[in-house]
Amino acid sequence: MRTYPLTFETFKRQVNHAVQRRLGCGIYDLPDSICFADYWSDDCKNEDDFWNMVEAATEDLLADNGFELDPY
Repeated sequence: MRTYPLTFETFKRQVNHAVQRRLGCGIYDLPDSICFADYWSDDCKNEDDFWNMVEAATEDLLADNGFELDPY
């Protein structure tokens, strides 16, 4: 598994990749409905916390923009 630096820039990039995988467009194609800084913590040193923040921001961004996510 590839390791990424746990930075705010990497966090936004990973959220963008997650949105692109689900919708085919990125965070820059959607209205600004969430503040990414609300999901980020500078003291994030744990990869599990990092990926949980990515997932939470992705889910909230999609939900705020009207995309109902069906896991099945």
